[in-house]
Amino acid sequence: MLWLCMLGLALASPERILDYTQAVLSHGPRAHGQPGELKTLEWVAEHLRANGYEPEQVGDPGVLYACTDGTPRANALWFLAHTDAVGPQVPGAIDNAVAVAALVVLSEDLAAVPPPSQVCVAFPRAEELGLVGSVDWVANHMPPTPGLVVALDLVGQGQLSATGLGPLWGDEALSWLSQHKEVHAPVAYRVVSRQLGIERSDHAPFAQRGVLSMHLLGRGRSGIYWRYHSPLDDLSQVEGPAVDALHHTLLSMAHARPLPIQVPSAGLILPVLGGVLPGSMVWLLWGAGLGISLFACRGWKAALHGLGASFVGCFAGAGAWALAGWGRPQAAGLATPLTLCWLLGMAAVLSAWPRQERTGQGSAMAFGLLALAAGLFDPIMGVWLSLGALALGLGKWRPVLGLLGAALPVYVCAPATWRELVFHHLLPDQGVWYMPVRWLACWPLAVLALALPRRRWASLFLFALCGVLLVVTRFLPPFSEAFPELGP
Repeated sequence: MLWLCMLGLALASPERILDYTQAVLSHGPRAHGQPGELKTLEWVAEHLRANGYEPEQVGDPGVLYACTDGTPRANALWFLAHTDAVGPQVPGAIDNAVAVAALVVLSEDLAAVPPPSQVCVAFPRAEELGLVGSVDWVANHMPPTPGLVVALDLVGQGQLSATGLGPLWGDEALSWLSQHKEVHAPVAYRVVSRQLGIERSDHAPFAQRGVLSMHLLGRGRSGIYWRYHSPLDDLSQVEGPAVDALHHTLLSMAHARPLPIQVPSAGLILPVLGGVLPGSMVWLLWGAGLGISLFACRGWKAALHGLGASFVGCFAGAGAWALAGWGRPQAAGLATPLTLCWLLGMAAVLSAWPRQERTGQGSAMAFGLLALAAGLFDPIMGVWLSLGALALGLGKWRPVLGLLGAALPVYVCAPATWRELVFHHLLPDQGVWYMPVRWLACWPLAVLALALPRRRWASLFLFALCGVLLVVTRFLPPFSEAFPELGP
């Protein structure tokens, strides 16, 4: 009976989220302190009281919150959604009206079907001014230590993604998260949160206090949401399937088993497969890849030949990229054809490389060297390249198995990833600075290409294709129609 009730709520709630989002937007501009934000806070409080909650507001500029079962207790699950928009000209539908509406709907659903453990919803203010509301809340009005804090920001479009999975997240916590199938957990964000701690939503003050926390956002085909902080962020940007997935995820998290005691590790949620690779296995695979790389040193002449060939291949790809895009913005519409120019130029040169069959014998060593470099930063990065080293060091199926190691470089070379690196200020906007990073990212792909069997006329075909794409790219506008908001 409980699950029938939850199913009915899950089916009916997305429409309410859309209606409530429209209601929030009707309050007018929601920049901090403006009447629209104050109306939104009043509207949220009224809905909470109407469903039996006792909302409280603490701090300056303030956080409005309410919990099932009344007063907050330790180990509660907290969901956060900031109420302000970045400026008076920005409607702020995705950032962050959908999240506010989703938590109001969630509170209504939890009042109808109570969760097994305490769940709290909170609405910090002044997030757009630098997390001011949540920082003050954690510093001066910290609730009893939460079990998990989930900040909702930029939801309502694209695929729901988990960021902020920092060093506190271990195998058990990741297994808990992997059960929520609508949530994607990008490996790159896991590494960034573990090593750099770049957290830009209201969960950040909790993470700094040692509380398990995360950030849920939507990522579309362009990666990060590009209409963010612009007048284009209106109701037309909200996607029904994304809203449906959001509510289903919030409801399933609220009714899931409590999180176990945390033991931090280097574990990660496997892309596509959804299972968890334990931290101990990450370290083991990384070490095994390095070991087989040392074993491959027996063929050091072939390895040096392969390293030289891959270097030349990357240089050729960089030349094609430079001719196609030099002096032009790289992070938006041109990213896809420029990436293809690089990869085609590299593949064309390598397909014509002499003594190609010998270069493949040293591929494991090249992957191992990169695995060592990446793993010293974080073993989660190094493990993918170690898989390539292991595969290339085994049997006649080396090229096919070597695709295991191509996951990381292909992901890093993807245009959407490049745009997100720029968005998060991990790369500057000018393309000339991309050269060394893209060079390192393409190097494993070059080494892998050397292990493939040679095909007659392949080099001529690839050279011709690269030339055509290079010419076409030079005549493309700097920003494609996919991202007009990034134009001048």
